[in-house]
Amino acid sequence: FLFWYSCLLSRIEGWLDDRENIDLHPFQLAAVSIIFKTLFNEFSSQGLSEDVLRNDVYRKVHNRIEYEETMNTLNIDQTYTYGYDEGSTLRVDDHGREHDEDEF
Repeated sequence: FLFWYSCLLSRIEGWLDDRENIDLHPFQLAAVSIIFKTLFNEFSSQGLSEDVLRNDVYRKVHNRIEYEETMNTLNIDQTYTYGYDEGSTLRVDDHGREHDEDEF
């Protein structure tokens, strides 16, 4: 189980490393956060100790997800304008869903 866990965690780390200088989109952040938390919970329920699961790679991924969540929270009021319709302005809510500005 430990080898499998380490491989999966390394894949997440690699994916985040590929996007090191890029802020994650709220949907990407939500997905990687859910996968990361589920991975930890599932493997700890299989009997692996938290000391083993919370290794250096875990801490690196955890810190990056915390950073991205903080940045996402700070940027939550940012307005996104898309070129499809010049007058169309969309905003992203706390859950990463886009809404017309009139809905806020």
